Amino acid sequence: MASIRRSLYDGPWERGKAGLKAIQYMAAGLPVLAAKVGSLPDIVVHGQTGFLYQDGAEFIDFAEQLAAEEKLRTRMGEAGRLRAASCYSMHQWIDGVQRALSMAAESAAKRWARLSW
Repeated sequence: MASIRRSLYDGPWERGKAGLKAIQYMAAGLPVLAAKVGSLPDIVVHGQTGFLYQDGAEFIDFAEQLAAEEKLRTRMGEAGRLRAASCYSMHQWIDGVQRALSMAAESAAKRWARLSW
């Protein structure tokens, strides 16, 4: 376990990429074990879709708990899958993205029309 403690690093790169990983794990129906940094507390619901740890000792405690309790893994995995589908699915975002792209295209067309050649 000492190697796990040494490998925990909380830098800008880790904070940025971790949110997407958490969403991917949830979408796959897996419980998430994530550091309590960056966007992760907004994505992972501690105790419901996974665990958020603050240090290496908590990481180990939560990992051992997940390894020992199949029902907990199953419950958290299902809750995570439902959260990923309801909050992070492209179907939840597509209307907003479509509106933003339409507005950008209309704005560009108006600017283009004002140009005199």
